[in-house]
Amino acid sequence: FYNPPQVVNRDLSVLCLRTFLELRAAAPPPPARAAKRPRLEEDPAGKQEDPAGKEEGREFGAKKKPAVLDALSASGLRAIRYVKEIPRLGDVVA
Repeated sequence: FYNPPQVVNRDLSVLCLRTFLELRAAAPPPPARAAKRPRLEEDPAGKQEDPAGKEEGREFGAKKKPAVLDALSASGLRAIRYVKEIPRLGDVVA
């Protein structure tokens, strides 16, 4: 199941993803949009709901840990290397 000629391919893939994440971390956050803010909806009990989910800490421009989908993986070796070798990585699905 282990294909030795693909080692270089996996090395380059890990290097590219690691470099992308380093550049992404160093980039300034995007400017806030000047869009309309959705109104808070009131339910019959009198509580207000925030449809944008701001109370949960999800703000526009906040950087989340990126998820990786290795859709064409056969053995999952590349996904295993992603998890072991790349810091600041979210979910990896193989």
